[in-house]
Amino acid sequence: MKRFCITGLVVLSSVIGCVAQSVADVFLTMPDDLCPYLNTRQRLYLLEYAKAGTTDSVVNMFDVPSSVLEYKEDLLRLQIVDGIEYDLFLHADTLYFVQTACAPICHSVVKAYDKQWTLLRNIVPPIQATFVEAVIKDGQLQYIDRTPLLLDEEERKYYQP
Repeated sequence: MKRFCITGLVVLSSVIGCVAQSVADVFLTMPDDLCPYLNTRQRLYLLEYAKAGTTDSVVNMFDVPSSVLEYKEDLLRLQIVDGIEYDLFLHADTLYFVQTACAPICHSVVKAYDKQWTLLRNIVPPIQATFVEAVIKDGQLQYIDRTPLLLDEEERKYYQP
């Protein structure tokens, strides 16, 4: 009986991993080490609020509110804390995970995962800059050079990305 239960759990977890088709399904299975600020229950509440069309938030591990900024079948944009946003974009079998921190200039890190959260690759921006912000617009990953925001007027004259 014990062997049957363990086998059943393994099969069930495999089926759940294969069924995850929307960005919401993949977000719920996100490993805690990639988003230590929100546990699975808090992520579920955020998705329920987003699906209901409300802007309600949950209190994260820092005791500050986290909320959904944008929700579509293939895109989820979250504000984790003031100055930190996560974007998850699901395209075919690849999830693009954008982590952006702003303090005060924004900088992003982009990684590609499969639906089971296995890292496929780190995505390097096609532009050379100190502070690069990644944004997903209309299903396209775009990069913005934020470095000039740190420079004074004289330094901007000589800045060449």
